[in-house]
Amino acid sequence: MLCIGVSTAYSQDETDEDLYDLSLEELMEMQVSVGSKTVRNIDQAPGAITIITKEQIRQTNARSLRDILNMFVPGMDVTPAYFNSGVMVNESIYARGTLSDFNQQILILFNGENKFNESTFGSPYPGMEFTLENVERIEINSSPSPLLGGSALTTINVVTKEQYTEGVETMLNIGLNNDDGFQSKRLTVNLGKTINSWHVGSSLQFYNDKGQVFTQSPDSILNVTGALRDGTPNAGNFTINI
Repeated sequence: MLCIGVSTAYSQDETDEDLYDLSLEELMEMQVSVGSKTVRNIDQAPGAITIITKEQIRQTNARSLRDILNMFVPGMDVTPAYFNSGVMVNESIYARGTLSDFNQQILILFNGENKFNESTFGSPYPGMEFTLENVERIEINSSPSPLLGGSALTTINVVTKEQYTEGVETMLNIGLNNDDGFQSKRLTVNLGKTINSWHVGSSLQFYNDKGQVFTQSPDSILNVTGALRDGTPNAGNFTINI
């Protein structure tokens, strides 16, 4: 599959530092909030912390949060779940030997706020897609954190860019392959404006992803036959931060 990405930004100057260019002392001074309710240096955060930066995400061909977690987090496996229609209806997160379906063992935060588990009592809503182009970094605490996550064994905090963006940033990603032509199309627009002491940021994304085809062995019990796809056709995201 061939992936083409185009990015145009009209915003404040920003210096992206590769984690591999940082010294050990600089790495220890990186600030995270996934280990507790306050922002602190990573060496002071309780638990085993993994940080995935926007540069690392940009250098991959990841299409979803599932792809990112599978690539970068040791011991974590995110797999699609299907029912008899052959359509993906949920994503199951395995971490520390525990499956996330229908429980609170995996806590997912959005800019440090619990916006998913309280309404679904488990993993995020099945149709939820995160705008990877809008992700500043992803923080994963692979250790229990009772103060922040209660009974959760693993906490994932998705930190977005719109809260830092000044101006307009647009990104277009197109994926091609020999069989289906346009495999995926994704347009993302990030907006940000500081008004007095307030900062307003938003992100808008439209995407159409045919997904990958998985061959399914016939199953008479679940009534599943043929091929399965994990794509998401004609969907969109909109977030706003104040």
